[in-house]
Amino acid sequence: MGFRNALMLGMLTVAPIRLKNFAALQPGFTLIKNGRTWLVTAHESAVKNGTSITLELPEDLALFVDIYLASVRPQLLGKNISEALWLNWYGKEMTEHAIYLRFVKFTRRLLGRSINPHLLRDCAATTLAMDSPSSAFAARGLLGHKRFSTTDKYYIHAQQLEASRRVNELLAALMVNGRK
Repeated sequence: MGFRNALMLGMLTVAPIRLKNFAALQPGFTLIKNGRTWLVTAHESAVKNGTSITLELPEDLALFVDIYLASVRPQLLGKNISEALWLNWYGKEMTEHAIYLRFVKFTRRLLGRSINPHLLRDCAATTLAMDSPSSAFAARGLLGHKRFSTTDKYYIHAQQLEASRRVNELLAALMVNGRK
């Protein structure tokens, strides 16, 4: 279970798709082997805004997908039959709600703070925006938005964070100068 949970965190960190699409991943259908890596896909009919998504996992993470599919998932599946990528202890498909609850619980234990799966979408967009203005535009594609304005309005918090850091720097400089 720990391996599965860590893989969930890794995959949602680099491929921050909506929970509905994440829960619906199926090897060979929406999780597709592509050479030494994997593609995470969501067909337009399954995506909120009707725009298909294709994201590539880094090779390092793809190795863990290979291990999960070859060793961990078959153990979880047992004698059951399921096309779902994410299986529970009983070898049954995990629902969106079950993944959400499990995710919040194991991130609290692992990181000391609960993180819900959707927060990783914010983190990805904000991280790209903090890297550079041109990277901020890449967040639109990563999140599968049709318009950058959606990404900017709801997901990118870099301006707020950067402004907070700048204020802290200025205050620190004032304190240092004031003591001289």
